Amino acid sequence: MKEIKQTFDKLVNDRKQLENIWRDAYLYTYPHKGQYFVSNSTDGTLNAVNAQNYQSKIFDSTAADSVSLLASSIMSGLTPFSFLISVVEP
Repeated sequence: MKEIKQTFDKLVNDRKQLENIWRDAYLYTYPHKGQYFVSNSTDGTLNAVNAQNYQSKIFDSTAADSVSLLASSIMSGLTPFSFLISVVEP
């Protein structure tokens, strides 16, 4: 059990080092979804106001479009196009 706790603590520490990068990425792409990294508040109104403030700093939709394209590319790469996933029989 002690090894599991140590492994968990190490993983939490590794995650904390990346949370600043994730926060910045969310703030410039999807500020409404990135409120988890900015505030632990459960007040939806406060989070919405914060998101609108960050939204006003976005210059254009290039970053958000790029995120969508990346996600689409990753998903399409998971299964080859020519691979038959399922067959529907009447």
